[in-house]
Amino acid sequence: MTISEIWINNEKGVIPPKISNFLWKLCYDRYKVGAWFLKIKGWKDRAYYKCGQLETIDHILIECPLNQGQAI
Repeated sequence: MTISEIWINNEKGVIPPKISNFLWKLCYDRYKVGAWFLKIKGWKDRAYYKCGQLETIDHILIECPLNQGQAI
């Protein structure tokens, strides 16, 4: 599904509000993860996920072997 298809379905009321909010933040890079924390003094440790990799949404939701087969 493309970003435009997501918003067309959103306008039709097909996508529930909580999911719509999640997708909007995902599409427009509004989640504060990884590199965002590297910019803040004393917060560098928050930039990395449980497995030690730099935190990204893709890594958290799809790539990280720690999350395979389990809900976050």
